[in-house]
Amino acid sequence: MSFPLPKKYYLLVHDAVRKVLGKDAEISAFVSSKRKFQCDMLVNATATDPELAGRAGGGDHSYQREFAVGLQRYLGSCDVVVRSRRLDVVFMDREVLQLALGAPRRAINNLQHGEEINDEPDWTRRNRLRISLGYDEDLFTSVCDLKMNIAARLMEKFVFDTYYNPTRHGSVEQFMQRESPPVTYWQAHGYTLAREYQFDHHVTLAGTIAQNFAKYYGEFAFDNPYCPGEDMNTISSVQWLCKAWKQTPMEDDEENVRELELGTKQQPSHPQP
Repeated sequence: MSFPLPKKYYLLVHDAVRKVLGKDAEISAFVSSKRKFQCDMLVNATATDPELAGRAGGGDHSYQREFAVGLQRYLGSCDVVVRSRRLDVVFMDREVLQLALGAPRRAINNLQHGEEINDEPDWTRRNRLRISLGYDEDLFTSVCDLKMNIAARLMEKFVFDTYYNPTRHGSVEQFMQRESPPVTYWQAHGYTLAREYQFDHHVTLAGTIAQNFAKYYGEFAFDNPYCPGEDMNTISSVQWLCKAWKQTPMEDDEENVRELELGTKQQPSHPQP
C-alpha cells in the first residue's frame, strides 16, 4: 500500500499479539518507516520463530496456525490468513495488515540491520533472518513477472547441467541446497535489470543475467532488492559459482545481452598497510 493503515489497526493487532504471547514478545510497527517488501508489523518471539517454534510444532506452518488461532480470538470480525512467514490480518473494509513472524532477538545475535545477514553463508537460513527484520521473500516473488521467473529457472537449470556431478555432490537435493544459488538469487538479478532496461523476451533477460552476475563479483556488492543492506554475493553457493564462472565464462552474445551498469554498489575498499 502507498499509505499507512489507520492507526487503530496497528493498535488492535498490537494488543491482540500482546494478549497471546505475553510481555516477552517484541512488537514493532513500520508506519512511516516501512520499506519495500517489508511487512506492516513485526513480532519477534520464540512462538513465532520459524526454527524454534517449528521444532516444537506438528509440522510445517503449525506454529503459524496456532498463533493465528490465538489472534483470531481477540480480533473479532477480522480474518487472519496464514502465509509462509507472516500472517495477513484482513479487516472489514478489506484493508490488509501484514504481520511478520520473526525470531527472538537473543536467538539471532540481536540482529538489527540487513548488513548483519551477510555473516550467514547458508542461503537456506537467511529467510529466518530477513523475516526477523520484517522483510518477506514472498512479497518479492509475488511481483516477479513471467519473464523474470522463466529466466531465473533457465539460470538454475544451466548451473545444474553445467556443474552437477553425482559422484562429487551426492543427491540432487544436496547440490541444490549447498552448491546452487537459490532461484530467488536469479529473480533478484532479473528484477534489478528490469528496473533499468526493457526486455521483450525471457531469453534476452537470461542471457543478460548470465553475462553480468559474476562480472563484478569481488568489486561490487549485489544488494538484495527485498532486504536492504544484504549483499547476496556473500552467500557461499554464490561465491563458489561466481569464482567458477569467471574461470569458464559464457561466450558473448551481443544481441542477447546488455551490460549491467546500474543497481550495483561498490564494496568499501580496505586501507593498504
